[in-house]
Amino acid sequence: MDAAKFSNLVSQVKAGKQLPDAVYIHKDAFEQCPKNSRSLYPQ
Repeated sequence: MDAAKFSNLVSQVKAGKQLPDAVYIHKDAFEQCPKNSRSLYPQ
C-alpha cells in the first residue's frame, strides 16, 4: 500500500484519539470505522 492511500484511509477514521501521525482506536470503537479502513487494524 502506498503512503497516499494509507493517509486517505486513516483520514476516514473518525473514532478514537487522533494525533498528527497516529490514530488510536479502542477495540470497542472498531465497528465505527469505515469498512474499507478496517483492514489497517489487526483484530
